[in-house]
Amino acid sequence: MGTVRSMHALDILSGVRRRALRALYRRRFGAFGTNSSYDPITSTITGYENFYIGRAVFIGPHAILSADEVPVVIGDDTIIGPALCLMAGDHEFRTPGLSYGRLPRGNNAPVTIGRNVWIGASVTILKGVTIGDAAVIGAASVVTRDVPPFAIAVGNPARIAGWRFEGSDRDRHSDFIERELEIPQLPATH
Repeated sequence: MGTVRSMHALDILSGVRRRALRALYRRRFGAFGTNSSYDPITSTITGYENFYIGRAVFIGPHAILSADEVPVVIGDDTIIGPALCLMAGDHEFRTPGLSYGRLPRGNNAPVTIGRNVWIGASVTILKGVTIGDAAVIGAASVVTRDVPPFAIAVGNPARIAGWRFEGSDRDRHSDFIERELEIPQLPATH
């Protein structure tokens, strides 16, 4: 019985630690909406100040997020599964005579994820991509180009496999998104 109690106490302490770290780190973000969550213990974020997170956004554990000098915007009510890898930049690798450690930085480009988006587990999103409102990205997909609103995209590279809503259902859901959800606004410096 003592082992069960000590495991429960460790779970409680871990939850308290996560909440405390989340409260501390949320100030580092460009914006971090109410009721949004990520796991500050298992996730790695580079360029906190370039991330603009809307309201009620959930980013699953073990996320790797990198935004160097470009904004990443995630709209309200977006759910992201575990192990997201989001890279808003790359590295130059075609310069002869230099080790990888001395190569110049590559090109960085903003990433925008719309409102009410579902992103499955182990998805990779690369620089310059826009994922439209109400889109669904299947688990383990690699998003290398824009995904239109309401699209269901899967694979490596991600391709459109279908549509989340069509016809009057799409119209009703679009009305809901426009009425209820927002995209975080960037400051004038971006």
